[in-house]
Amino acid sequence: MKNKIFILLPLFFLMVIILSACDSYKNYDKYGEYVDAKQLKHFDVPAGETEIGDYEFLNCSTLESVTIPNSVTKIGENAFVNCYNLKTIVIPNSVTVIEREAFSNCRNLTNVIIPDSVTSIGFEAFADCKNLKSITLGKGIIFIGEDAFDGIERINVPDLKTYCQIDYGYDKIDNSFGYLSGRIYIDGVSLDSLSTLTIPEGVERIGIRAFGRLMKLKQVNLPNSLREIGCSAFCGSSVETITFPSNLRLIGQSAFRATNLTRVVIPDSVTQIGQCAFMECDIADLTLGKGLTNINFNTFASNHIGVLIIPDSIKIIGTSAFSGGGVSITVLPTSVTSVGAGASLGDIYYLGTEEEYRKLSLNSKGLGWNEVYIYMKNQPTKYGDYWHYDSKGNPVRWYDDNWNIIEAN
Repeated sequence: MKNKIFILLPLFFLMVIILSACDSYKNYDKYGEYVDAKQLKHFDVPAGETEIGDYEFLNCSTLESVTIPNSVTKIGENAFVNCYNLKTIVIPNSVTVIEREAFSNCRNLTNVIIPDSVTSIGFEAFADCKNLKSITLGKGIIFIGEDAFDGIERINVPDLKTYCQIDYGYDKIDNSFGYLSGRIYIDGVSLDSLSTLTIPEGVERIGIRAFGRLMKLKQVNLPNSLREIGCSAFCGSSVETITFPSNLRLIGQSAFRATNLTRVVIPDSVTQIGQCAFMECDIADLTLGKGLTNINFNTFASNHIGVLIIPDSIKIIGTSAFSGGGVSITVLPTSVTSVGAGASLGDIYYLGTEEEYRKLSLNSKGLGWNEVYIYMKNQPTKYGDYWHYDSKGNPVRWYDDNWNIIEAN
């Protein structure tokens, strides 16, 4: 008998929890009233309330409208999930956060305007709202979770400055990514239709995945005010031409991965480039700035770079930095202390002595199979693997494979 009681008690409490969640608004008792959720059509959230809690209107299938006072700053997780008949919701200008799945599966919502006060919209916040064809964002938004607007055909953003400040596609719960750019309309113009994009002056940062997968986008014009380009900002787009401004500091992970860039000049102001930032492009001509101290994992992998001059600010070249295509010739300064495995630097034109290179190769998993040439400013008096700069400033060998002089100084 005791065993049966122990089995039945957890089931009893589970049923109480389910019924409470499905059939009542959990704060009604606090307001001194009780309303059957199956018959609830309208509810006025009392003035003074600061948030609509998690699951507060869960499965209120007859609810058609809610009045939210200006005191509310947060709409919680799953707050209105499965409110199938909710048609009207006015979000006041006091709300700053709309949590994950807050309005998910509200099938009869037809119009939503996000006020300027809202800064964050969570994962699947408006997913599966089948009659919600468009949504308008305010100027304060800085984060949108993955699939927040899943199924919504059009997301209206007031201006390009507002859009650039948004980080979206990353959700703190499941660490996942997504794209919205193909459904974004700025001042009535679809991002997906643009071949040239001009970011306005005053923008200091381009957010995560802002312009990813824009297949018509060929040219990007960046402002002098820009300091940072976020992770995957242009990943998968068809960008062919871009000039980085002289005040740029950071280029995020995978920022230009799988674009069509053929020439890249990194200004001296850039101090950090994330992993895979220029991976899988068509880069043949690369100039690195003097603000960099390292080249990260896979940063320029799967390109086919001709001659690469490593600036003397670089100390570390990471694993697979240029793998999957590699470099034909790398001019390597003595500042480099480590080269990672699979760096794919091609023929090494070293600016130090043979002894210095020997020490470097012992400390580097990415060296050992390369052809190595040691710098000699003046023509060497003996045959050997030496190089110098020609009259045009190009690195060239002193001798060819048959030990003939290629060019006298």
